[in-house]
Amino acid sequence: MNRRWQAPLGILVLGLVAAAPLWGQEPPAPPPLPQPVSLPSAGGVPPGLELPARLDARRASVPLPDPSLVVPDSLDRVESVFARAEQRYAGIHSYIVRFKRREMIGERALPEDNLLFKFRKEPFSIYMKSLEGSPTTGRELLYVRGRFNNQWQVRAGRFDILPGMRWEMDLSSPRATMNSRRTLDEAGFGNMIGRFGKAIAAMKEGSQPTVTLGYIGSQARPETPQSLECVLQTLAPGKEKHLPQGGRRYWFFANEPKAAEYALPVLIVTLDDQDREVEYYFSDRICVNVNLGDRDFDPDLLWGN
Repeated sequence: MNRRWQAPLGILVLGLVAAAPLWGQEPPAPPPLPQPVSLPSAGGVPPGLELPARLDARRASVPLPDPSLVVPDSLDRVESVFARAEQRYAGIHSYIVRFKRREMIGERALPEDNLLFKFRKEPFSIYMKSLEGSPTTGRELLYVRGRFNNQWQVRAGRFDILPGMRWEMDLSSPRATMNSRRTLDEAGFGNMIGRFGKAIAAMKEGSQPTVTLGYIGSQARPETPQSLECVLQTLAPGKEKHLPQGGRRYWFFANEPKAAEYALPVLIVTLDDQDREVEYYFSDRICVNVNLGDRDFDPDLLWGN
């Protein structure tokens, strides 16, 4: 029996970073989460795959650099950070990374998620699997541009009602992003670097005078033993959908030339106007140019029919 299911689901899609999937029920552990809220759908939603009404199990945030540390007139330094990131990424055709993320959607704090993330530039390919300790442990998600009906291929995880169940999800479905701050188009280091570059261009052109970037410099963080180069982005109200009142985004780029992740944006933390953490994306254990092939992004080979 073919185990593929097609259903428009209210499922969280990565963007980090990359946005990663967050759906289904929490593993049985205290304290229990409230019961899921069923999402209306003409075709129905497979049981156990809805987003809970409230998800607030998460770890405490680490203090961020004070905005007063921004170096005056530092656009040239910000551009240097961007140039190094572009140059580094240009030499990467594929990578594997562990990706950690937390998000808030409105007033709902999603739990911390840990993912195995594989990426290939050509053709654009993404594979994600929720790791142990994540609320969706074992859940897998795969996408290859132009293949497999050009849809997300999803396989249910350990704590879903039907572990191993497969289904497809249309990229254009509103339910694919209704519970996510990031979309497929924003997944991976390349898209992160691209957004950073667009912010620089807008600032230089004056097309978004209320968006500013300021260089803070080398910072120590508990996530990694190496220092990270920090840039602060300030966003005015209305500039981003999920920041209606504006906020601040801290970009942290790896600063160790011998590290595989050198010059890449390995940590991004965003605060809203109330200084609440609304985005946290951290990448580590990076392996670059690992020659990922079609077999690594084929759901039939990975999961069977």
